[in-house]
Amino acid sequence: MSASRYSGYVSTEQYAETLFVTMLNFFICFFGLLMNTLVMITIQKSPHFVNSYGPLSLNHSVLNMLSLLVYFLWVTPSTYTYSSQSVSTSTTTTLGKIIGQLHLLFLFSMIYSHLSLSLNRFVSLLHPTRTRSIFSHHMCIFLNISTWILGFLHVIPLFWYQDCHITYDPAMWQWVISTSKYCATYKLLVIQYLSVIVSGISFLVNLFTWVMVSAETIRKHPVEKKLLKGEFWRSLGFLVAVLMSGVLSGWVQERWQKYLVICVIWQAYHLVDGLVILLLHFHRKLLAERPILDPNHHTPSFIHVEHLHSLPHTHHSPNFHNNAHHVSK
Repeated sequence: MSASRYSGYVSTEQYAETLFVTMLNFFICFFGLLMNTLVMITIQKSPHFVNSYGPLSLNHSVLNMLSLLVYFLWVTPSTYTYSSQSVSTSTTTTLGKIIGQLHLLFLFSMIYSHLSLSLNRFVSLLHPTRTRSIFSHHMCIFLNISTWILGFLHVIPLFWYQDCHITYDPAMWQWVISTSKYCATYKLLVIQYLSVIVSGISFLVNLFTWVMVSAETIRKHPVEKKLLKGEFWRSLGFLVAVLMSGVLSGWVQERWQKYLVICVIWQAYHLVDGLVILLLHFHRKLLAERPILDPNHHTPSFIHVEHLHSLPHTHHSPNFHNNAHHVSK
């Protein structure tokens, strides 16, 4: 990441380029937010997620939404303001530094969210008899909270705003980090090395699970296979984004190239991450007012067997067999 530079004047060509970047950010974020909103609805209503994978995946979708909101509500307006007024204060204000800190908080939390999702698939498919004890309801809550705590611990060095900070530079269309020796060490060890290592572990766990799972397990539990397939591609996409933004960005020098590997790659990841879930699990009937419930879709990673019976009692017991046609096939 390079230092920010401002010339105080934006030519017509520069204005057109920056306006294009603004519109590109806007549309990617808009559709990304739409996709992840549908994902959250799907997770809450689809019987495929009535298991320990559900709350873990919901937490991940929330992080996706928050990351996209940083781009939608801060990066995009800052870029447009610079293109139209040739001014920028985002790299000098405390607010700009806090936004950059939140940006990394969400990304680091997603790293550990992927790790918890990968471990969930590993246990659910290779050790299904232990899933309910390992990934209990309380454990899922603990894991979700832990992802946020770990993400927060990773951004503590950024509280020393004068010595180390990351901000969005609308002139260069990228996130820039301060050039102090302290911050350079933080960038190398945490943003690059640690991110790549943990993301790589998550992907390898999914790959190992995919290779080792038996055909019999896949035949008996097709929903679990779908969840594994989705998490495999999501973790692969995240690893690619980490490698491009953390490693490849140091090799490219041209502004458009840096913009693509630092900003566009993450916005695209958040969009595609949600799209994978929708392609595998979404059905338009999930948008119905009442959630779809079908005990036949319970999987080995189901949290509580009594979950369906914990719904509010009615005078007549629900007939799930008669409602089977509501379930997405």
